[in-house]
Amino acid sequence: MRNFHAFTINRKKRNAICMLRLEDGVGAKIRIDSKRVQLGSFGNSLLLRIAGALGSILWVDSSSLRESQLRCLIRPVNMEEVRPTLFMMHPLKGSGIDAYQVAFFQKKWSVVGTSLGKAVIDSFENGSLID
Repeated sequence: MRNFHAFTINRKKRNAICMLRLEDGVGAKIRIDSKRVQLGSFGNSLLLRIAGALGSILWVDSSSLRESQLRCLIRPVNMEEVRPTLFMMHPLKGSGIDAYQVAFFQKKWSVVGTSLGKAVIDSFENGSLID
């Protein structure tokens, strides 16, 4: 078990984005924290950081997006989005850390839907899955 934790910690450090580099070699350090949305500047562009489940990070060059598109990216996730998104997934894909495949959650939606929806929404708001 100790080796597993060491492996995951090292993998997380290795995969973390700590700097962006332009084609001309100029780089900028990125401050990574637990906030869901963070704006930062990089050269002449404004970057939007979005943290999702499991702390995944997406940087979007906001200079190529309209304000309405930026607002869509940072709006809260709601329960009406969770179910259709789950049912769009292939049933045998995406087994989670608990080894349940998507098919389980699709078939048992009437039982687990509310709890799963709350967990998904919470993960987007807090940047991590519940313990």
